[in-house]
Amino acid sequence: MKTNTIYILLAIIAIAYQATAQDTIPPPAASPEPIGWGFASVSAGLVTSGSALHFVPGLQHINNDVRDKVQQWRNSPPRNGAALHVDNYLQYMPAASAYILKICGVPSKHNYCDLTLISAETFLTSSIVVVTMKTTIDIQRPDQTAYNSFPSGHTATAFAGAEILRNEYWETTPWIGIVGYTIATATGLLRIYNNRHWAGDVLTGAGIGILSARFANWINPKVRQIFLPQKRHLTNQTTYDNILSD
Repeated sequence: MKTNTIYILLAIIAIAYQATAQDTIPPPAASPEPIGWGFASVSAGLVTSGSALHFVPGLQHINNDVRDKVQQWRNSPPRNGAALHVDNYLQYMPAASAYILKICGVPSKHNYCDLTLISAETFLTSSIVVVTMKTTIDIQRPDQTAYNSFPSGHTATAFAGAEILRNEYWETTPWIGIVGYTIATATGLLRIYNNRHWAGDVLTGAGIGILSARFANWINPKVRQIFLPQKRHLTNQTTYDNILSD
């Protein structure tokens, strides 16, 4: 998880270096975007329900029941116990799609610079929460390989990317967000199928990912003011006005 986080942040920084130079048109005046209390409530519900499956005695059997049924299905023909490791790559697809669609010219909500800042803020927040919980809450993985099962980092990454994608292109077409969330859901289900996570891990990871993305959208105007002060915006505006007047 830590290695994956480093790779994500390095990629975002590399993109930011190129993207900032392309953003000659300044954004509107910075103002906090609504955090989206509907999404926050859903996220809190996912985290709460996922945690309950681990820590509420009367619900703990659900994790075992889901694992047993899924593994029984996995071990039956024609699957015969075969693992599907596509989830290791699928988790990054929603976030990557936000850039791919933008490069292809699909209208989006933010410019490259803001999209990059929001992505960095999202994955940094998600990673801090996930790593902290993994290292402080010792829950054994269902395959008994380690005691860092809770929550699912793959699922958190996938749902964080899905919410970035949805928010970026929702006004263009809701279907882009729907596809992103479908991919994120598939990632979580594959973590259970591969016997790497309990159902509670996946639910909690999904909630953390969504809430991290909503938090990043809310805090981004303040972060932008720190790293890209108004003086630079005015300089870019002057450049843009000069281009139009030529």
